[in-house]
Amino acid sequence: MYRYAQSALSAAGLQLRGRGQPAQQEGARHGDSTRSGAPLSMYENVLRSVALSQKATQEIAHGVVLLSRGVFKQTQLVGGLVMWILALYLNIWVCAIATLLLLSASASWIALGVLAFQLALILLPLGDEPPEWGRRLLAYSIGAAVNYFPFTLRMEDPAAVEVKRPYIVAFEPHSALPVAMPGILCEYSGLLPPGLSGIKTLASSSIFFVPGLRHAWHWLGMRPVSKPVMSAILAEGGSVALCPGGVQECLHMRHGEEAVYLTRRTGFVKMAMQHGAALLPAFAFGQTDMYSWVKPGPPWVPGRVVEALARWIGFLPLVIYGVWGTPMPRRVPVTLVMGAPIVVPHITDPSREQVQEQLQRFITAMEALVAKHKASAGYPDLPLRIY
Repeated sequence: MYRYAQSALSAAGLQLRGRGQPAQQEGARHGDSTRSGAPLSMYENVLRSVALSQKATQEIAHGVVLLSRGVFKQTQLVGGLVMWILALYLNIWVCAIATLLLLSASASWIALGVLAFQLALILLPLGDEPPEWGRRLLAYSIGAAVNYFPFTLRMEDPAAVEVKRPYIVAFEPHSALPVAMPGILCEYSGLLPPGLSGIKTLASSSIFFVPGLRHAWHWLGMRPVSKPVMSAILAEGGSVALCPGGVQECLHMRHGEEAVYLTRRTGFVKMAMQHGAALLPAFAFGQTDMYSWVKPGPPWVPGRVVEALARWIGFLPLVIYGVWGTPMPRRVPVTLVMGAPIVVPHITDPSREQVQEQLQRFITAMEALVAKHKASAGYPDLPLRIY
């Protein structure tokens, strides 16, 4: 800019004073008093002001571009999470509003149309493979979740999981919402080792009655948790991930600690022994901090009633909230630590004692896993309660 200004002045018969140069005007050497002294200083000041203004404008424009990119990136992240997590609540709100509209004679036909559309989405076949647009949507959504929190997978023995064989990833804790389980343990996260490619996440069958989302979760690799489904996947040499404690852990949740329900969960261990699958203990640090929650229970509701209700509907009706009291999860770094594989004996019909022995091996490994990694994950004083 300075050189441009100097060349412009030279064309006009003037010389711009440079840094460390004496004030010298071409016109003064020719005796032209109108081009010396104060007039030249005025030209210099004007040109320097123009240069500074243009530089400031460029810096402001650059700042606006950076700000726009940041806002756009955050909008992408929120949009991805809305498609994957918050759509669950959106369906609840839509159904609730449509039900209320049924009471209005003028708007009842709108409510019926909305509910009919919801029902059609539930009855729409799932299909084995997602369409191309579905793959792109899931990749975008999971990518947004991985970057938003962010998600990190830390494995104690990565080489041991390189071998392709059936695995049962026993994920803990359930928390108010086990967001990290499908978010990390799927092909779209880009975090899984080759030995876990094609893994299926088992979840409550109730989520497969949510319109629209049932297709997204199915394409994501999620399946209803049941013995026949789990057995069929393992029999074909596939791997599964599940939370052994399930909704039962929600009944034991306490603020400031982690609760896992394992002492009576023998089913996944027995299934591993019957199919020769290795157990992989996995613990997600930070997941519980995504949401605050309020749960039903004593003294307002008897504990047995709450437990029976949770078993019947497949989930515990919690009031959960995140950012600004909304269903948007808080931005908390989540570290999923996966221990070394626990190879169990391959027994077609194991006895209760044999299953209990392997379950105790798994519980011991889970306790050691949490104790070893909780400090590096940012939770050095985290208490773990095993029920």
